[in-house]
This record gives sequence, C-alpha cells and structure tokens, in this order.
Amino acid sequence: ISNLAGYLVAVLVIPFGVIYSLLTAQDWRPVLACNLALAAAGAITPLFHRLGQIAAPIWLALASTTQVTALAYIFGSQSGVLLNLLAIPPLTLLTLGPRRPVLAAALTAATLAVIFVGTVFFDRLPVSAWAEGAAAYHVFGVAIGTAAIIPFAAVFFAIRSAEAAEEARKRLLLTLMPEPVVRDLLARPGETLSYDIAHACVLFADLAGFSRQSRVLGSQGTVQLLDRLYGAFDMQAATIGVEKIKTVGDAYLAVAGAPLPVDDPEARILVITDRDEL
Repeated sequence: ISNLAGYLVAVLVIPFGVIYSLLTAQDWRPVLACNLALAAAGAITPLFHRLGQIAAPIWLALASTTQVTALAYIFGSQSGVLLNLLAIPPLTLLTLGPRRPVLAAALTAATLAVIFVGTVFFDRLPVSAWAEGAAAYHVFGVAIGTAAIIPFAAVFFAIRSAEAAEEARKRLLLTLMPEPVVRDLLARPGETLSYDIAHACVLFADLAGFSRQSRVLGSQGTVQLLDRLYGAFDMQAATIGVEKIKTVGDAYLAVAGAPLPVDDPEARILVITDRDEL
C-alpha cells in the first residue's frame, strides 16, 4: 500500500507543477521544486522497505507533510493545499494500524496538528499572489482530488489484496479437505466442526511391490505410473461421488458417504478400484 501511495504521489504532483506554471505569471520555480522533491520522495518509497516494515509509511508521511507544508506557505492556507494531508491518516491506518495502532495514531495526530497549525498560522500571512485567478481554482481542485484519489486507491488495493489472499487460502484448503468441510470452515470460523456419519466406506489403496517396481522404472517412470493410476482414480471419484482425501507416496485414501451421505458407499468404492473401469 505504501508503494502504491508513493507512486500515486509521484504521478499526481508533477502535472500539478507543470500546469500551475502555465496558469500564473508568478515565478514557478519554487512550486516546481517542491513538486519535484515530493515526486522523488514518492518514487523512492519502495526502497525504504529494506530498512524495516514501518520505514516506508513513515518516510512517505514525513516527506509528504514537509513538502505540502512548504507549498502551503507559498500558496497560503486559503488555497486549500493543506487538504492534501488528509490523505495521510487513512494511509497510515491501512499500513500500520493492524500491527502498530499506537504509531498509526501518533502519525495521524501529528498530521492533523500540522493541518490545524498551518491553517491558523499561514492564514495570518498576506494573501499570496499565487492564489489568484484560475491558478487558485486549480490548486484547490488538485488538493481535493488528491485527498480523495489516494485514499480511495489505497483502500481499493487493500480490499482486492484481502480478497486475493482469501481466495488463495480457500484454494489451499480445497487441496487438503473436501469442499463441504472447507465451506463450513469458512462460514463458521473458530468453531469446532463435527459431522454425524451414519454409513460410510473408506478406501486405502496401496501398490503391491511398489519399492521393487520403482527401482525398475526409475524416478520419472514411477511418477508417470502414479500420475496415470491415481489420475484415473480421481476421475472416477469425481464422477461417482467419492471424496479423495489424499495421496501419500503410492497410497491413495478416499471415502464414500462422508462428509455428505451417499447411497451404497461400498459399491462406489468398488467402482473406483474396478480394473475394467480404470
């Protein structure tokens, strides 16, 4: 999230400086210098991950606060530049909140304090010639846009990342457990699951003489044999309603009638091991 925010800062502030220089007759070099410094700070944010988990978000918060405060001094508090800093609290909470709530709260409080003090102090300065005409509307519009776009993008990225992690977790669970069990685990987290199994049949298949045969076939031939044989088992199991539990070496474990009941589980197990069917 810190990387995304840093890149967004870098992308957003450079056009701001260029456009503003075209809208005003004032000397644009101080504004452009502040924007380039902020863009560079955002672009190098990923490098701070090498210093620790909290280095990148702290760096981005401090660099953004410093540069935006400098811009607020140039434009004046009436320009709304300090509104850019409203993007820092949600980013801080997203990146630090779950693990370090005290640090996140401290950075949020410091940012809000800078906004308050800057608004009061810079409001006492003479009205800046920068904040006049079309340029003033541009400055205010960019401030509002930045304060909205960066938190929105960060929250969207965080939600998508959480959804992707949950989907990966579900896929992993499906490789270990039957789908009904996985569904119940996800629906009732933290609960101990139990099932009443009235009638079930378990298959434990093991290849006779596997050690001797594996020496003859070699590693590649053994893997191909197991893949063909247990691949056929898997296809049969999926067709007739048998739950594969796992394979361990040359052993194959499956069950009919659990966790969901089925008719005649013994017959279904026999179908799996029927040589003609395989």
